[in-house]
Amino acid sequence: RLASLVAELECEFAGAAPQRGEQAALLHGLGTATAELRALTDSSSILVWLTDATRNAVYFNASWLRFTGRELESELRRGWLAGVHADDLEVFERQLDLAYADCQPFRAEIRLRSADGSDRWIGIEGNPLYGSKGEFLGFAGFCTDIHERKRIDVALDHLASHYAKLSGSAFYEAVCRHIAGALDLDFVFVGEVASSGEAVDIRGGWADGMPMAALSYDIADSPCASVLAGEPRSFASGVAQCFPRDLLLSDLLIEGYCGTPLVDGDGKPFGLMVAMSRRPIESVAAVHALMDVFDDRVGAEMQRERSADALGRRVAFERLVSEVSSQLILVHLDRLDDAIESALGAIGEFVDGDRVYVFTMHEHDTFITNTHEWCAPGIEPEIQNLQEVPFGDDVMFGWKIRRHQIVDIPDVMKLPEGSTDREVLIAQSIRSTLAIP
Repeated sequence: RLASLVAELECEFAGAAPQRGEQAALLHGLGTATAELRALTDSSSILVWLTDATRNAVYFNASWLRFTGRELESELRRGWLAGVHADDLEVFERQLDLAYADCQPFRAEIRLRSADGSDRWIGIEGNPLYGSKGEFLGFAGFCTDIHERKRIDVALDHLASHYAKLSGSAFYEAVCRHIAGALDLDFVFVGEVASSGEAVDIRGGWADGMPMAALSYDIADSPCASVLAGEPRSFASGVAQCFPRDLLLSDLLIEGYCGTPLVDGDGKPFGLMVAMSRRPIESVAAVHALMDVFDDRVGAEMQRERSADALGRRVAFERLVSEVSSQLILVHLDRLDDAIESALGAIGEFVDGDRVYVFTMHEHDTFITNTHEWCAPGIEPEIQNLQEVPFGDDVMFGWKIRRHQIVDIPDVMKLPEGSTDREVLIAQSIRSTLAIP
């Protein structure tokens, strides 16, 4: 219907043009076609405009005026060009010059200032109008809001070009900075689940216009816990009130939150991307749409790093085993104690431990004695306190070691209250331990 009305308008436009040169007079007397066109276009979200042969705008529909927040008189003639972004104006005017010179249809993508003061991308399309004698009368055109699509296009372009050569924390920081800038967010970060499974280690981020400092925080009682369950979560506002025990949210005065999980090939979450704002988030859908552009690439990079770290650690471990074995095999008996302590130190540094020691068992395996010990700087030795320590079946250590089983305690505090193992380990300020028979 719009196309037929424009065709009808061309005919009436042609009849009026030779008699009246002024824009106001040009529109006068267009009659039913103009009235119907205005009624149709004013009820649409599409921005509609008309110009005469001299490039002066003579009509904008109500949707255009709502979008720009300006009065019709301010937009007429060439006033509307004041709303075009300065970085787009020169190229766009050249496009208009060519279109008018050749009387050819044109399409362009420009940023136009909206009523709230922000610059939004619009797609603008114009088609020439001709009179009954074939004379060029001007252009009829329309615009559509393509801001969300353009934001995705820009993100994809940056991912394919600007960020392609980045890796690790530099890549994470660049992605977070892009998202924060594109959506006017205060905090965006990429986090990886810590080995304990109870915390998230921030691998890179952007906060208040600056790179985000390394940070680790507990997952429990935070919105990140639900994200790491495998589903994106969003709170346009009030997130701190929903999670009162998450002190990070309250300390940073966070109002809006969006999070999306990073998953491995089996669909298991191992990290997340988070965006936060001190103001309500206007469109959580826009935030998730932009994070969707980056999450696969961010997840792949994090997995690449993990694989590289694991490979590097494996190589380093094999080198350590080789060096320690060679040292112990070739050492003279009178230097054996020194060689053992040196080996313990190499193991302790490799695992970033605080204490590594060797025990001997005697008296029918009911007692153990600490014979060699290595301590990290600042760690007090315990070797003097670990002589002829009872090692019966009432101690889990004793029960497992005598049966040639490995003892792996990742968190001493989770041992049963009152157990001998728990009391002995806590007395030495030990929080986790690994023992091998």
